[in-house]
Amino acid sequence: MKTSLFVLVMLVITVGLVCPLLAEEKWTAEQKEVLAFEQKLWSLTKPEQLDEAIAMFHPNYIGWQYNHPVPWSIQRAWWEYDYKVNETILWEINPLAIQVYGNFAFIHYYYRAVVHDKLKNEDKISNGRWTDILMKENGTWRIIGDHGGEGPSK
Repeated sequence: MKTSLFVLVMLVITVGLVCPLLAEEKWTAEQKEVLAFEQKLWSLTKPEQLDEAIAMFHPNYIGWQYNHPVPWSIQRAWWEYDYKVNETILWEINPLAIQVYGNFAFIHYYYRAVVHDKLKNEDKISNGRWTDILMKENGTWRIIGDHGGEGPSK
């Protein structure tokens, strides 16, 4: 019984890891564009890149992280503080689904990042899942909403 359960769990984990990779090969040009947008946003980790990162969000953006009691909008002071005290050293995103409907799109993904806390002088591994909702205006994708957050650290 334990062997059968172990084999079943390993099969489910393998399928869960392989399916997103197979899906990536079949993505349309629009879906690849959304993924490239997301990868660019994740790459903007330095304080001098703050303006560029904020510009990737729509002025009417509303997001809701798991650890926040209510949704919130872009508040520059919080971003400035975060960029000042934290530095993302390494990151990866693993998209599970990307859907594009005209000028709207969403992407569901798992993320994993190593973040250096400059105040404590220590690194932390952050894992979680996220959904970003994008709107395209004048040929440019911007995030108009999102939801997600960190899961247990490993």
